Amino acid sequence: MKKKLLLYLSRMNHPENIPIASTLAWLCQSKDHLFDNYYDSYHLGIHFPGGDARELEEGQLTGGAVSGDRHFEEFYFVLLNFDVSVVCFKESIFLSSIKNLNIPVVAFTDRIDVLYNKVFSHFDVPLPSSLVMVGSNFERALTGLEAYLYPEIYYRQALGISDSISEEELAALCQEGNKISCLHVEEDVIHRLREKGFDIEVVDQRQESDDYLSATRRIAERWKEKAKGWIIGDPTLVSHWLPLACEEDLIALYSVPQEKMISSLGETISSKGKVVYGRQHSDKDFFDLSKLNQCLQVIDPCRPPFQSVKHADYTWRTDQYKEGFYESEYSDEELRQFAQEGRILVSLMFWNGMIREIANLYNLMDLFATARLRCGLVLTAQSYEYMRHSPLELLTVPLERGGVYPLVEPVLGSGGLGVGIESSMTVDRLQENLKEALSRISHKIKTESYLPQGWWPTMDV
Repeated sequence: MKKKLLLYLSRMNHPENIPIASTLAWLCQSKDHLFDNYYDSYHLGIHFPGGDARELEEGQLTGGAVSGDRHFEEFYFVLLNFDVSVVCFKESIFLSSIKNLNIPVVAFTDRIDVLYNKVFSHFDVPLPSSLVMVGSNFERALTGLEAYLYPEIYYRQALGISDSISEEELAALCQEGNKISCLHVEEDVIHRLREKGFDIEVVDQRQESDDYLSATRRIAERWKEKAKGWIIGDPTLVSHWLPLACEEDLIALYSVPQEKMISSLGETISSKGKVVYGRQHSDKDFFDLSKLNQCLQVIDPCRPPFQSVKHADYTWRTDQYKEGFYESEYSDEELRQFAQEGRILVSLMFWNGMIREIANLYNLMDLFATARLRCGLVLTAQSYEYMRHSPLELLTVPLERGGVYPLVEPVLGSGGLGVGIESSMTVDRLQENLKEALSRISHKIKTESYLPQGWWPTMDV
């Protein structure tokens, strides 16, 4: 039986997205459903270049391009592998596909009250009596702060709303005795709600001195007992990766530059998990996190377009090629002979170990095959988990049948679960990470001879 998946579709920058997605995430978790989201947006298709995200245009922040990163192909893969129901707020590029393929639509509306009533009715669950209202009008210093407020809704199992909600929609969702918990909501909005008789609790308000560090730190402090790890990065990144953050209990932290946050919260960060998800402000973040015994798994929005692919019940068939990748290795005796002859051996290694780099594999596999290039491909555990179908599977398909076997050898990269500066991590933590990475890969690749045996470090330690 296929796993049930609720897919939330909308356009980026609707202020209602974070409250709605946070609500749907806890509702799905309570009903043993997977949850995913996708936001229409403009994409330049580049990797995040680092620096202050507020200085970049939208397309530089939104990751994979629709065509180049195969958003529709990935959408169809999700439809094939899961029992999918759709919730659409206002619009989506997938609407024609949904209609033509008769995908069940739980709600397609531009009203929050209608959306919530249809979704909760679909799950046969009454609307929660508690609501959480998050701010949507932030000055430049805190642009997009609402993205970091998902724990306030998710862990309270409340109905999430934005302070941009209309009075009509709010009245339709509120019943007598409902409490509205407010976070970073403008004073005039709170005053107006109280005047209308709503029971208001102010959980957090903007301070004059607030920046991303102070504001996200307070969120982390409120929910530190729930946290199992961290996600760091700009608001665009966090909003796209909310499903992973909720599923794995990752609390989002941020500062500009990020080294301020890493330095200030070092003990907090080092106390939870082994790998931080996010993207770097500069390469210094890798060094600072490694000193805290954390590696960084770098992500971008829409790479992959749907985070739920890692849950697909999909394994590679490798049983027909028992020899694996390692039959043609040079012996120690041969290597000594080469050294005596003054020969210099060179191995080409292609790093592709971050989740955001998975889309590179389409072009890389074509390069390997057409050039008949013998090389190594450096991967992490998540490379296997998020690329659950071609082209990584071509590693085990013979060249004469369209694959790249046995040209390309997979090699475990850096911290196994992400990038680390290995000499800055303890030996025990590095060993734990590499063992866990191999264990996770072995769940996807059943034939031992196809597991990575080599290791590629980030730094020549």
